Amino acid sequence: LSSPFTSKTSWKDIKTPANDAEMLASPEKEKWLQAREEEMKRLVQMKTWRRVKRPKKKMITCRWVYKLKPPTSLQPEPIFKARLVVHGYKQKAEVDYTSTFAQVATFKAFRILLWIATVCGYKCTQLDVKSAFLYGKSDKEIYMSPPPGYEHIGPVILQRSLYGLRQAPKIWYDTLITEFHALGFTETVSDACVFKHASHKFYILIWVDDIILIGKDESFRKKLVSHLQHKFDLKDLGI
Repeated sequence: LSSPFTSKTSWKDIKTPANDAEMLASPEKEKWLQAREEEMKRLVQMKTWRRVKRPKKKMITCRWVYKLKPPTSLQPEPIFKARLVVHGYKQKAEVDYTSTFAQVATFKAFRILLWIATVCGYKCTQLDVKSAFLYGKSDKEIYMSPPPGYEHIGPVILQRSLYGLRQAPKIWYDTLITEFHALGFTETVSDACVFKHASHKFYILIWVDDIILIGKDESFRKKLVSHLQHKFDLKDLGI
């Protein structure tokens, strides 16, 4: 079958909705609704929240954010995505969150590791974790109003670190490095998002939910990927 975006319509002509009203008026409405439904199924599968009758405190609202991912060599068709995001700006400091530390690797560290890989003949591969923040458990008692379009759910209390929460990046970082530590990796002194193995000549660099593996030992790389795949839903993007 021919792609619907290769004849008269190009994926570049598709307008990404800024809100639900624009989504419902979009020519691609059905694709956006399908993306939203798929995200809802994942949120339920991950047990992101628990329904409650009477919230003990004021609820935080949320909204849908839509995004169109362009085609790539691995994915020839554009991907319609919908993500539920909490209005984190409504959180109260020291009540709904304490630490919001979130760090990503520096470009300098990335360039240095690529240089090391080139000189030493190491292999660089990339992993992408799907819905990364949902793997972290909520560290505060946070109530949320139901997602737009799913009002029948009623009020909920968050059990997972949903996107938009101020502490979500910190919780995800702690969740991920716990697995790295279990595999024998430790953070470098110069960059908390670059990790080196204690005995293998192997490095890891992280940028939120993107993971770069750098090393020569292929069997160790496969073992590492296998361990992470048991913990997270991730895609091996290859070299």
